[in-house]
Amino acid sequence: MGDAEPPPGFGSQAMTRARVQEFILQHLHVDDLTPAKVAAANQISVRYLHLLFADTGTSVGEYMLGKRLEACQRALTDPACRQLHISEIAFRWGFQSVSHFCRTFKRRFGMTPGEARDGPPI
Repeated sequence: MGDAEPPPGFGSQAMTRARVQEFILQHLHVDDLTPAKVAAANQISVRYLHLLFADTGTSVGEYMLGKRLEACQRALTDPACRQLHISEIAFRWGFQSVSHFCRTFKRRFGMTPGEARDGPPI
């Protein structure tokens, strides 16, 4: 029984990736969060960080961008954030450029941040 291999996805690489992903989620608001800073904070090399994400079908940069966009989308549709300008939401979640945020948001969700905030047409 001691020779049984662990189930796929439960190796040390998967555990490290999960730890790194949790770190990223906790630091999405940091506007200068880069793969180098993520790697340093998790005491791994940048090369190994990219290797951790290689089998997920997304890069570490794409992962961070996607999670930031999802956080912005939630904020845009949250009534408690209605008083915030779209730019404030973008900056709060680590975007450094409103135009970059708007372009990537539209590419990801098929609508502008303003359209997302206003909700679907009646």
